[in-house]
Amino acid sequence: MESKVVDIKQVADSLARNAASAVGHTSEDWQTLAAAKAQTIPWAEELGRCYGAALYDDRKTEEGAQDRGDQEQGFAVWYERLVSGAPGESFWAETALDGFVHASADVDNGRVLAALGRVSDEFLRKAAAAFPSDRALAVFGAFRRSLDVASAVMVDSYVSALVRGMSQIGLNDRLLKRMRTVAIRKMIDEGRESIPLMTWDDALSVGVSEIDTQHKKLIAILNELHHAKASGKGDATLKTVLRELVDYTHTHFAYEEKLFQEHGYPAKGEHEQAHVALKAQVVAFGEAFETGKASLSADLFMFLRNWLNGHIRGSDRRYGPFLREHGVS
Repeated sequence: MESKVVDIKQVADSLARNAASAVGHTSEDWQTLAAAKAQTIPWAEELGRCYGAALYDDRKTEEGAQDRGDQEQGFAVWYERLVSGAPGESFWAETALDGFVHASADVDNGRVLAALGRVSDEFLRKAAAAFPSDRALAVFGAFRRSLDVASAVMVDSYVSALVRGMSQIGLNDRLLKRMRTVAIRKMIDEGRESIPLMTWDDALSVGVSEIDTQHKKLIAILNELHHAKASGKGDATLKTVLRELVDYTHTHFAYEEKLFQEHGYPAKGEHEQAHVALKAQVVAFGEAFETGKASLSADLFMFLRNWLNGHIRGSDRRYGPFLREHGVS
């Protein structure tokens, strides 16, 4: 079967339009870059070296050094076109081809994006030194949005090349999309099973040590339940851990309500109503599992995660300042 020739310019231009819409890139960005090109174009060689270092610093072979030199020179030329504000009609197509070059050199997309990020950081440093603050932010914003579009074209063109390669061995677009969807869903499910359902960070702190300790305990129990399910532990183990979660939820809510009563928390009634509703939901899940009416599904774990995360980040963090003002630390 004869394969259809792909118009790389048409594909790349379409990718660029979609990315520009997503990041807010407009013709005004090109105008801003054009107005600043006398200052920014001379940075090309240095930014080319920055780009090459990010891609090739760990490739000490002679071949790697040659690749690095080629990439640095090529990036410097490409950069000059970008910051000129008038890169030309073939610019996005050539950007897409750069993505193919990276792929053929076994440089993955993550590495490319990291290298572009380093270039962006260096551009900001130079812009801050070269322009008044307001102008520096405007020039950097235009550059960053333009670079974001370019990044998307590089990455998406690489994916498009993979899809085209698969289609050439007889897989049509509909089948490819179906395979991709199934594979991604499988990765999501496996990912949920292989990592902790929830982790503690300082953003969850309410500023009251005992409550923070109890929240950490709730998170630990939830992760233990999740791990037990993912590792195939029997129903007896799952029931034990789920009972612990239900019991500790009661303990924790009772402690909070005791503090509200002692210190006259103004939103006590509203918060306790939320406790009643949350306890009822958690107890209902526990009873359904105990009686065999429900299994511990991914949806249940995501509910529990969102419940705990949302409750701590929402209403619990609102009472923290009040309690601290009343001497609870």
